[in-house]
Amino acid sequence: MQMITEINQGMIIVLDHCALETQITQQQLTEILEIKFKFADSYRNQPLTEIPLELKNKSLTQAIYVNWQYSTFTDVKGRSHRIIYNLAGLTVDLFQPQVFTVITQGQTLEAKLLIESCLSRDEKTGLLISKNPIFDGQKLKEMMKEDQSFSLQLVLQITEPMYQSSQINLNTLKCQFTLQKIPWRQVLYWQRKKKKK
Repeated sequence: MQMITEINQGMIIVLDHCALETQITQQQLTEILEIKFKFADSYRNQPLTEIPLELKNKSLTQAIYVNWQYSTFTDVKGRSHRIIYNLAGLTVDLFQPQVFTVITQGQTLEAKLLIESCLSRDEKTGLLISKNPIFDGQKLKEMMKEDQSFSLQLVLQITEPMYQSSQINLNTLKCQFTLQKIPWRQVLYWQRKKKKK
C-alpha cells in the first residue's frame, strides 16, 4: 500500500531532449551551447518554486547574451508568464526591463528562474519572494488524470568578437517539459535501494 501511495503522489519532470537538440542543431549551436536543467529526482508533496537552469558556453571565440526580458514560461494551462532571473537579494523593480546576462567564452551560468506571477515583495525586507509555487505537487496530482506539459522559451544572442565581426545572431529555443507520474520501475528501484541501506 505504501508503494502505491508513492506512485500516486510522486511526479517527475521530463525534458524533451530530442526536440531541444534538434533546435540546437538547426540553429547551428551544437559547438556553442549546452543546456541542462537540475530538477529534483521527483516531486511528491513539495512544490516547484523555481526553474534550475545551467547554460554553458562551449565556444572559445563567441559570447552568449541571455535575453531574460523576451524569454517566457508557459504553464500547464497554456498561460504565458514573464521570466525573472533570480539574483541574491532580489529587490528589482518588476516594471523595469531586465538586463542581459553575458556568458563569456568557456564559462557556465547557473541560474534560478522565477515566474513573475508567483512573486510577492516581502514587506519587511523589500525582497522579492516566491509567494505561490509554479506548481504544487500535492494539488497537481489530485487533478492529474494524464500527463501535463509546460515549456520555457529562451531567447539568446550569439556574438562574435568585435575585432572579427559586429554581427549579432538571435536564437530562440523552446524547452518542452512533461509532468509524469513516477513509473512503476523507478519506484521499485527506489524501494530496493532503500532496503539495501
